Amino acid sequence: MRIVRFCCVSFLVFLALCGCKSVNVRDGGGGATPGLEPLPWNARPRIAVEPVTQSSSSTFNNFSGQQQFLQNLTTRLTKELVACNRFIVLSRDRLKSILNEQKFSSSDAVDRRTRVQQGKIQGAAYLVKATILDMKLERSSGGIGVSITAPGGNSRSGTLGWATAYVEMNVEVVHTATSAVVFSANAIGEVTNTGFVTNLTFDSGRSAGGLGGFNSPAMSEAVQACLKHLVQKLAKAAGTQIPAS
Repeated sequence: MRIVRFCCVSFLVFLALCGCKSVNVRDGGGGATPGLEPLPWNARPRIAVEPVTQSSSSTFNNFSGQQQFLQNLTTRLTKELVACNRFIVLSRDRLKSILNEQKFSSSDAVDRRTRVQQGKIQGAAYLVKATILDMKLERSSGGIGVSITAPGGNSRSGTLGWATAYVEMNVEVVHTATSAVVFSANAIGEVTNTGFVTNLTFDSGRSAGGLGGFNSPAMSEAVQACLKHLVQKLAKAAGTQIPAS
């Protein structure tokens, strides 16, 4: 009897650890073109990234840790835009620290030879604004309950089944001189994980996929897939629909 029980438990753990995943990202208009060449520095549009927001009509909304999740997503968007080498990305979240340093630099406490010249902060020609339009998570009902304890003692509970995350995001680029929207695109991401499906929680103290505390890999992966797809579309538009100025 013990041997049978051991075999059953081992089989369940094997299924939990060897699940599979399906990722699907599609356009909400326009097409993404990976592998673009970097633009020369003087041909890159100057942009500032606004904080990512989530539509109040989103299905999955007002969860614990939402603000941390959106802040992490804004950081990820900024890094992706820098890494594509098609934009001059201007920092705005550290502007207060930069101004304080410039003020200190102009004081008598600083060597004149190393003082920072003021009046050189660049203005952004465009503002980039990303919005999560919708987030949904569907999970298989019922299933076999499983609890897995890691070597460090942390345990995760869930069921053997599937979870499908659906995310729709929009990005807009606004010309700061005229307030005209020069670029807009949507992306829809769907990720299905089968195998060990964790109980859906959100904890701002945890980190799944680098986007905050989703104890749901499918949701984190769907958001990141959308984000990368939108960055590709922005990169393609740089220099054409979003010209340098």
